[in-house]
Amino acid sequence: MTTILILGVQFNRMTRAQARVRLQEFLSDGRQHYIVTPNPEMLVKAQKDFWFHGILDSADLSVADGVGVIIASWILGRSLPERIRGTDLLEDLCELAAAQKRKVFFLGGKNQSSVERAADALQKRYKNLPIVGAEHGPTFTEPAAQFDRGQFTGVLEKIKQAEPEILVVAFGQGKQEKWIKEFLRELPSVQIAIGVGGALDYLSGGARAVPTIMRRFGLEWIWRLIHEPARLPRIWNAVIVFLWYVILWRIHLYKPVRQNVLAVITNQEGKYLLADNRRFHKLEGKPHWEFVQGGMERGETPEAALYRELEEETGSNSYMILRQLPFEDYYELPLVHRHRAKRQKIFLVKFIGAAKELTATDEIQGFRWVAKDELMTTLHPRRHNVGAKVILQI
Repeated sequence: MTTILILGVQFNRMTRAQARVRLQEFLSDGRQHYIVTPNPEMLVKAQKDFWFHGILDSADLSVADGVGVIIASWILGRSLPERIRGTDLLEDLCELAAAQKRKVFFLGGKNQSSVERAADALQKRYKNLPIVGAEHGPTFTEPAAQFDRGQFTGVLEKIKQAEPEILVVAFGQGKQEKWIKEFLRELPSVQIAIGVGGALDYLSGGARAVPTIMRRFGLEWIWRLIHEPARLPRIWNAVIVFLWYVILWRIHLYKPVRQNVLAVITNQEGKYLLADNRRFHKLEGKPHWEFVQGGMERGETPEAALYRELEEETGSNSYMILRQLPFEDYYELPLVHRHRAKRQKIFLVKFIGAAKELTATDEIQGFRWVAKDELMTTLHPRRHNVGAKVILQI
């Protein structure tokens, strides 16, 4: 299934029927998956929150929950076939769970009563739906850098004991995606985790449902502005600011693509070297682990660029190229860059020097050697797409 980029965030180009098939595959492949449904407001947020951007961009399934995203795809020349709301996927998941006896756990909502009413409503709609938990969970603010993990001990233990295969999280956009990314690996029974925003509150009757005709034409924002005027700043972001970003990105696409090289560096112990990007560390307030990478100069071969960048970025020239990996990575850059995207040639490289040779630089704050099975848990979410491909090749 093909993917496209909208404001630098990856989307799956598919219909709702195709998404449903993907859900069935997720429930049968024995692996963990998380699903996101970005809307215009979330894409605006992702322009400044790199942690959030990386989480959206590396999801196993990403579909457009908002007519604004569909319109943006047309403007950017990357059309998506249809809008697929988070509530659509929630309904399809519940139908599949009822048919296949897959256990479901609901987490979040406005309060405990709200999540319980939502669970009851879905139980009535899907008679055989095996709901094994409905918890509001702790109240918390969206973390800027990292979670206070201690406050989630209780709810994590409840989920582990219930052993759900589907986890529906409704903490609100941003909070729920970060929570899923942070804790999913600690919940081994969960095969699909999805953030659904305010869907549980609508199902519980705690919020007015938008009329069907307004949903069909993407006019939910007018309904919400009338009935919830306090949402004006959010609606401004989702309509006006989002449109402005789409225009800027359309202009951004005329910029050239930067040719890059990336080094997957291994040592004698079979571990892999990650670098802490100094600029992103400062912006996010926490380590930003990535593979060592850098740009190619005009007329430079990829191999020459790689050796030059390795010495500039790590302070050492004790490297030996083992082979070039059989794929390239492509990702779009933020608007502030003079290039629209990077296209990277990727090499497996052996470090043959001493650890003391590795030196922090203007761009790299520090280094860390990790085992292969630690790569995905250590890499920053923005680097997960390339990380997943690399792991298949090393």
